[in-house]
Amino acid sequence: MSDYTSAHTQDQGLWAGIYSDGLRLGVWTKYDKRTPKIFKEQGFAWLAEKKIWVGLRKWADDLIAALSRLDESAFPREIGDAMLKKADQRREPFWSAAVRPALQPRGGNRWFFMPPFDPATNRAMKKYNARWNSEEQCWMLTGVADDIFAYLDSIAIPVRNLTTVPVGAPLRRQPGAWSPYLMKVSQEDEEASGVKRLHVGGVVQVPGAEKKEEENEPDNPLYKPLELLPVDDAVIEDIAVRFSLLPYQNEGVRHFLQRTSALNADDMGLGKTRQTIAAASYLPGGKVIVCPASLKDNWSREIQMVLPDTDPFIFENTLPGEQPGWCIVNYERLADFLTAMEKLDWHFSVMAVDEAHYLKEPTAQRTENAFALAEYADRKWLLTATPMLNTPMESWTLLRLSGHPAGDIPAREFSRAFTKTRGDRQGLGGRISEWMIRRMKDDVLTLAGKYRQEPVITISEVDRVSYDAFMDDDELMVLQKINLARQWLERVKREPILEMLGDLQPDAKAIIFCNFEASVRWFMKQLPDGSAVRLTGKETRKQRDAAVQQFQNDPNCRWFVGNIKAAGVGLNLTAATYVFFVSRPWTPADQTQAEDRAYRIGQDRRVEIYIPIVADSIDEQIRSLLIDKQKVTEDVLVGALETKAAQVASEDAMVEEVFS
Repeated sequence: MSDYTSAHTQDQGLWAGIYSDGLRLGVWTKYDKRTPKIFKEQGFAWLAEKKIWVGLRKWADDLIAALSRLDESAFPREIGDAMLKKADQRREPFWSAAVRPALQPRGGNRWFFMPPFDPATNRAMKKYNARWNSEEQCWMLTGVADDIFAYLDSIAIPVRNLTTVPVGAPLRRQPGAWSPYLMKVSQEDEEASGVKRLHVGGVVQVPGAEKKEEENEPDNPLYKPLELLPVDDAVIEDIAVRFSLLPYQNEGVRHFLQRTSALNADDMGLGKTRQTIAAASYLPGGKVIVCPASLKDNWSREIQMVLPDTDPFIFENTLPGEQPGWCIVNYERLADFLTAMEKLDWHFSVMAVDEAHYLKEPTAQRTENAFALAEYADRKWLLTATPMLNTPMESWTLLRLSGHPAGDIPAREFSRAFTKTRGDRQGLGGRISEWMIRRMKDDVLTLAGKYRQEPVITISEVDRVSYDAFMDDDELMVLQKINLARQWLERVKREPILEMLGDLQPDAKAIIFCNFEASVRWFMKQLPDGSAVRLTGKETRKQRDAAVQQFQNDPNCRWFVGNIKAAGVGLNLTAATYVFFVSRPWTPADQTQAEDRAYRIGQDRRVEIYIPIVADSIDEQIRSLLIDKQKVTEDVLVGALETKAAQVASEDAMVEEVFS
């Protein structure tokens, strides 16, 4: 066989992952109908709930050799050996975290122990002289609690991974949080770990393998799984009905309620806010929402939409004497919020952090303030469509903030384990899969169509003073005020819309409609070179056609920035699945025309329309005006259709009378 080369970076055959807790070995391979026979011959058992094979660690070499003999191209020996070496270096109690065996005291130092079938556990039970109870389908152990726990811990079943069942309750296991994760072995792994080139029958040598014993301990927080809390299906069903949730949103609620530390990284537009409110409302105690300043009013409105009797408190400078059910505070006010809380005995059942990627920098003041606030909360739930903007280390900060066990390790060790190679980075994704739920729009929203959303934007005090200044100026005419207000609206909406663009999936395309050329120039300056085209009406026909073709056909060109009058009609921009209005047009027809640049014949995907609104401003009046105009238009059209229908019915009746 040839030396291991970088070609295997792309092709690892059917190997997917190998995991070890020191006693057991878990093996995940892609499906091949020939392999079950090999695994069974080697003594491995199928763990159906996690779709991996489990056997004794000491059987690993024979198994890898047998699979390689079966099909060398499908199961390269060097890949299997390298994965095994990585598994030994990163020992984790994968099996017990995956299955959570049940343990129940029965009095008189007797215990019932119910694991799924596992060769290693069966051998260990027999060694302990445990007896099999065929009626209860469990092992019976005798001993004091400390001895039982110590023995289970010695066979990689730490107490934290047990499902402890009270006396008298049915003996059942809870589902485990651990899931198999993809393991990559690449040329980079060789260089990073010092693995020598591999040969058939050779041994992988790893200089420095004699690492500190604590790095190989199953209790290493790097691999400590999350504990799942029990949640009854009836609770989820009740919440789904009360909050009118879609099926995938039910799972988002379940994800939060089962965890004290969790991240919702759903694609933009899938309702992370609604899922968070629904889950948090089920829990007693106060809730605190941390978000960008521009989203405070939107959170308040969303809460009141589904909980109309609730009056969310938006923090500005002082706190009330009695703790509100819901507090909303922006990142910039966290320090003042914490200072105000020093005088109060407040505690929160949930701290929800929206746009959590704002806290990627661990030494930033806002991040330190968020950590301080987290001390007052039982559960820390994070929301962001972009949990990692640049490097895996940003995930470490979020893991620490939410209280995930992997956040307890030093940054240097985390970096060494998860950031050196591509395989390491993909391994990180596997490790945090129990903590993060992420669904993409195309995966869960199967209905095509056009959907409008109007998030409320909160503006700064400086912007509010600026607005009030010209609106209260008696020397200005009404039309002058309106013109200034519309320009002001575009200025205050630009930054929030730019943030929304950053939250879209990497291959998504969007149209950004403006009323003023200054906003078009601003967006073109802010967006990366080559990622955007523009159309303001000043371009030649050739330039316009070139802009459309580039947007439609170039995957690197993601943004079409245009004036509503110039770009809102006559163009086919179906490459876009998002449309943003920096400000509204004056007529419903202009808005519909602009939206339908993306939503038209040839568009087979869902199109999301985002029209941010600034509360307590002329923006609300323009919106109401457009709604009224639309109603007038619909009334006229309905009248015309009814008249036409009546005419057709009359003609039909006349024809019938003549020929009857």
